[in-house]
Amino acid sequence: MYHQDDMVSLLDQQHNFLHTEGDDHISSIATLDDEICLQKNMIDKTQKVQKDLRAKFVSKIMGGVQKLVNEQMQKMSAEIDKGFGSLEGHNEKLAVSNSRIRAHGTEITKKIEETNRVISTHVEASQENEKKAVATIEAAGDYLESMYETSEMQRKDCDDFSQCGNEITSSLAMLHNDTQENLAAINTTASVCT
Repeated sequence: MYHQDDMVSLLDQQHNFLHTEGDDHISSIATLDDEICLQKNMIDKTQKVQKDLRAKFVSKIMGGVQKLVNEQMQKMSAEIDKGFGSLEGHNEKLAVSNSRIRAHGTEITKKIEETNRVISTHVEASQENEKKAVATIEAAGDYLESMYETSEMQRKDCDDFSQCGNEITSSLAMLHNDTQENLAAINTTASVCT
């Protein structure tokens, strides 16, 4: 029963740990997801601002310089777009991984809670069976005690009966001796008379 109480206590501790730590873990994942979305929005805004700035800058440049600047801006834009494309691809991968981690964390928490519930049910059933076994043993002990008392009374009655029998036998033996003496006296008297 001591081990079962320990098991129930450990299951309660594990259940509490899952509710506090598991919820915090899922909350942290959700926060990370929000930060990824925020970073993506900031990248999109920054990219738009840079494109707008490039367009304004180019529109202010004159003639031939404008052509040279356009070429350089296109190269720079291609490099920037490449960098932003890489960041966007990385952000998408992070978002997918984050969703998977959250789903797995939720599934693990549910499975552990179900396992704890099943074990708790079995522990309660085992405790109930143990209580019934203890009650049966106690009832058997009472029955054996009653049988012992009855046996003791019967033994005492047998001893009393045996003692009574011995007393009767002694009395009969004394009567037999007296009868023998009386017969001998009668025989002696009869032979004197004849």
